[in-house]
Amino acid sequence: MRNRLAALIILAYCLILSAQDAIVDIWNGNTPNLTEGAAGIQEVITNDPTWGTLISKVSKPIVEVYLPPADIATGTAVVICPGGGYGQLAWDHEGHQVARWFNTIGVAGLVLKYRLPDPTIVQIRHIAPIQDAHRAIRLVRDRADEWNIDPNKVGIMGFSAGGHLAGSAAVHADSTFSSVDAVDALSAAPNFLILGYPVVTMGAGTHAGSKANLLGGAPSPEMVDYFSVEKQINERTPPTFIAVARNDQTVPFEPNSLTLFNVLQAANIPSELWVYDESLPPDHGFGLGQHSKESIEWPWRLALWMKANGWTSIVPEKPRYTFLNLDQTHISLPAKAAEETVHVACDTTWNVLSKDADWFTISKENGDKVDSLALNISANDGNLPRQGQLIIGTAVREDTIWVTQATPGRFGVFVVGASTADECEEEIISTALTAGIVLAIKTDESVSEGVAESDRFDLILLSDTVSKTKVGEAYRSTSKPVMVLETGLFDKMGMTAVRAYGQEKSITSLVILNDQHELAAGLSGDQAVFTEPVRMNWGAPGEHAVNIAAVNGDPAKSAIFAYPAGAVLFDGTIAAGKRLGFFAAANSTRILTSQGQALMQAALTWMLEQSSAVDSRGSVPCPAEFALFQNYPNPFNPATDIAYHLPATCRVRLQVFDLNGRLIETLVDEVQQPGSHRVQFAAFHLSSGAYFYRLQAEDRMAVGKMLLIR
Repeated sequence: MRNRLAALIILAYCLILSAQDAIVDIWNGNTPNLTEGAAGIQEVITNDPTWGTLISKVSKPIVEVYLPPADIATGTAVVICPGGGYGQLAWDHEGHQVARWFNTIGVAGLVLKYRLPDPTIVQIRHIAPIQDAHRAIRLVRDRADEWNIDPNKVGIMGFSAGGHLAGSAAVHADSTFSSVDAVDALSAAPNFLILGYPVVTMGAGTHAGSKANLLGGAPSPEMVDYFSVEKQINERTPPTFIAVARNDQTVPFEPNSLTLFNVLQAANIPSELWVYDESLPPDHGFGLGQHSKESIEWPWRLALWMKANGWTSIVPEKPRYTFLNLDQTHISLPAKAAEETVHVACDTTWNVLSKDADWFTISKENGDKVDSLALNISANDGNLPRQGQLIIGTAVREDTIWVTQATPGRFGVFVVGASTADECEEEIISTALTAGIVLAIKTDESVSEGVAESDRFDLILLSDTVSKTKVGEAYRSTSKPVMVLETGLFDKMGMTAVRAYGQEKSITSLVILNDQHELAAGLSGDQAVFTEPVRMNWGAPGEHAVNIAAVNGDPAKSAIFAYPAGAVLFDGTIAAGKRLGFFAAANSTRILTSQGQALMQAALTWMLEQSSAVDSRGSVPCPAEFALFQNYPNPFNPATDIAYHLPATCRVRLQVFDLNGRLIETLVDEVQQPGSHRVQFAAFHLSSGAYFYRLQAEDRMAVGKMLLIR
């Protein structure tokens, strides 16, 4: 059943359709800087199938005011500047949808329909948008009592070119571009700044269309500098939050968001930068991120930041994903999907979430039961996958899901102790997804079946909620890598002596013992891994284990330890596959710090990287034979070491590439002897960003990723 209108309504993020509370002419009929013919030019509104409502030819700037319910109002307001390259305004996903989201956390959202630098409408093109932005901020303060807003809690937000406008308004808040009445005597300085994938610079690396529209064809160097936000940061620049895709192909991450963040940090301006590697389009213009399994979390991060700064007291639930199997006709849904019908967005190849997708209806099959729903595939039944992992997201609304095909070949099974993953386990699922790994949930009640199916998966995770009696030694002989979170399974897996494990109380940090190993995630010394004291798992590994980190620095209480495939386990047997013990105890992964999350990602990545070194005959060699390790340090500036291990004399080529696949440098291209090798890569000539390094040794190849931050 195809129903585009209903689907578009459902996809709107946290959207309960309601009219704005007010539409206000910000200049009260006295708009400055207009041409004589501006009044006769009609505003243009179009509906784009991808971007929704687009507005251009604006001659009467207004704000649409969306006020939160009185019982949750925080007194905070945000002026929202939609993007559109200074040629149009993306009114839906960068405008009123954002305002309504702010309302859910008790914040007033005011969507600004600002004048674009159109010479047929404005006399001085480059000041018209900033005139309107400053006026909107002043208007909020003028109407503060009427709208229940604290004049000292007024921020400005912008997306793309709207981000450039918001940033410009903030750094030039002391400038007076116009004054028509008493409102213009109020401060135009925002108390905070929020930027979504912003245009920042007007110099090299800018968005060419935005620059041409705002500044014309041949702006002076002085004008370019004046409208390059990163060059105008001063002590009055407000606290700033930035969300962006690292692989943004429209407005490059560097020299826009990354450069701005570095300048803010150097100037001691409180600032946060959240960077996402978008795996689904769009990599630019993703709005609130509701179409993405990466950037969908950024509004949640924003709410946390605003709460920490006293601008809201409400933080929504973190978006989460559930990973389930799809057969030919049925899909299992989480219990939250309680509506009579659920709409699924997909096209014929399961590349989802574009506005031109086909929409199918999933209807309840068994009365009130919602755990098994039938998929109506009559429209495109010949193109549906017959088997495989799919990602089901329930983050938009409880009655809304979307489906996309996962990356082939990076599947894991997560054995848990209940029929569904708890909050702690969902955090692990989310972290695994960040590392590019899709986890299928299996309960410890079906472990025997799980063992039989383990060959289908690339790795196995055993939660600390499982019963050690039910799981026992079931996974001990598997050749697949196993990550063990349940301490009671350490001895049953042969990783420690009998009962040589435990939990340490009231722990927030661990000590890195082996900072040269990639499992250390580039960390060293004492590292805070939890935001509050909890119990930390530990085990006492054998002498052949790699001991990465320990509780209180005691090697006998290892928080992270690993056995490569082929290593001798504690009991003298040989590890059929990689084995890794990890410190996260029950109810603790939800409070992991960034360092704790980095260690978990490193553990998951290490397990898959090592198992992927497959020779031409399809066998998996011991990781100690052929291995490419994570560069150290990472991130780095300006140099880093890349280490690898060779099993025999062979011709080796080690090369560095940029994100577009262009060769940057060949570090090694020669015949080398077996053993360990280390090469330094110096990046004095490169700009900040992510780079790949690739090792080729005869018929084997491995790839790593590193981050240069100036």
